[in-house]
Amino acid sequence: MLFLSSCTGCTDDEDDDEDYATDTTFVESEENSPVTIHHQTEEERIDSILHVNIEHDTALMYELPRFTIIKPTVVDFHLAYTVSFNAETLNANWVAWHLTRQHTHGPDGDPFSRSKLKPPYYRDFDTTTVRQELSDWHGAYPPYEHGHLCPAADNKWDEAAMRQSFFLSNMTPQHCDFNSGDWVDLEKKCRYWANRYGEIYITTGPIFYSSRFKTLPEGKIAIPDAFFKVVMRLNPEPKAIGFIFANSGNSQMLQSAAKSVDEVERITGFDFFYLIDDDTEQSIERVYNLKDWDLLEQ
Repeated sequence: MLFLSSCTGCTDDEDDDEDYATDTTFVESEENSPVTIHHQTEEERIDSILHVNIEHDTALMYELPRFTIIKPTVVDFHLAYTVSFNAETLNANWVAWHLTRQHTHGPDGDPFSRSKLKPPYYRDFDTTTVRQELSDWHGAYPPYEHGHLCPAADNKWDEAAMRQSFFLSNMTPQHCDFNSGDWVDLEKKCRYWANRYGEIYITTGPIFYSSRFKTLPEGKIAIPDAFFKVVMRLNPEPKAIGFIFANSGNSQMLQSAAKSVDEVERITGFDFFYLIDDDTEQSIERVYNLKDWDLLEQ
């Protein structure tokens, strides 16, 4: 499969000391040798989870939601995350992944970090025949840039995982200040929680409050009004929390963005963490407590 890169810049927390917009050594074209990255079936994804995550004792992917309303979707399984892609908005409906303690850092000094691999952006040919193209991002910056849904910094443990995090199907237009500010802050908190609790389950994606959405200048990729993220942990006891942020340059406190998972479900039309038992699901989704999540009150 062929994946051709874009050279526009984006921001994704601590690995962002490079200016990809001006570094043409990482730009590939139709005439150059393409990068080949293997996609996975659902069975292969489960196998990789069991192989890589030694402490993970179940093949259930608790992070995967189900739809309660009809939306266009093509589900694609990658090494570290799963994406549901929407051919109408050219955004993911959601991206979901299981983040473990082992995945919050790479072996031997993070050899597969973004700053070392310097990956380009890749067209994702497995999502749908209607997909994001490299040219669809022309004129996006400013104020919008490539916003990772599954962050690159969650994938420093494996080269293929890092490169797959740069599929355009994992990218959404995010306001530059939000992408480099509040969004990064929450991503860092999630990595801290994965270390603190051993593993967490994350689902995130864009929110469109109207079907009449704005688009990037090329007129194809929809600009989200907001973004959601829900997080669940099972240790030392099951807890869950949600967040909703406006896609703007205004500063938004994590504490103010926090919601119950039930509230995020009401707004998004997704049923999160439905694979756990019903009693646990209802108890952890109905309410949330900032004190249940270390560092969230800071």
